[in-house]
Amino acid sequence: MVLGASELISAEDRAKAQVINHLLSTKRIKRGDLIATEFVFGDSGSRADLVVFSDVLVGIEIKSKKDNLRRVPSQIGSYYEFCSDVIFAVAPKHLSGLGMMGVLTEDTWLLLDDGDVRELGNRPASNGKGNVEAVLTRQQLQKLNRDTPCGDKRRFAYAVSLISERFVASSSQFWKHVGRRKVRASDIAMLSRFRVERQEQALMAERQKQQWEDWNVAADRFFGAVG
Repeated sequence: MVLGASELISAEDRAKAQVINHLLSTKRIKRGDLIATEFVFGDSGSRADLVVFSDVLVGIEIKSKKDNLRRVPSQIGSYYEFCSDVIFAVAPKHLSGLGMMGVLTEDTWLLLDDGDVRELGNRPASNGKGNVEAVLTRQQLQKLNRDTPCGDKRRFAYAVSLISERFVASSSQFWKHVGRRKVRASDIAMLSRFRVERQEQALMAERQKQQWEDWNVAADRFFGAVG
């Protein structure tokens, strides 16, 4: 059976939609605010599942019930180094593992099966260093130094705005597609130009596989009849 596009939606995308809807319902963001998916932390090799750009950089790591915590120890340092606020949004099965890592002392959200999100404890005002300048390219850093010298109160917010520039188009496309309704898992692909391409490639590969299987069945019937 050939898979439809909806069947290619991952558990991670469902979790991301769940988180964005919670951010909206709790008024942490509003429609049209700048968000990005799979944000790379400079040359650290780590990336955030979701990032919200405001006057600070908010990093959100998501672990669905199909994920494991194997990469969390290597990711934690990058989150707390580059982001001002760090949120871990996880399936309940991961609570004990995160507790052993000490992550539960920070901001943790539970992704419930009914689509709701439960926040554990009080959200800290800031739990990361917010070293956003380390994520800037050389050209962006030169622009930052030219426009906002060291000591300028606008420097941090300006650095965040420079980082977010390359995500403006995809974020705008995403919100235009969503409109006034709730965010769906299928909408998450709009946040990344690469995701759409990968989904199309996966669908094409599945179709080619099915065509090859159909051809083999037809060939067996033909040669069986001839024999």
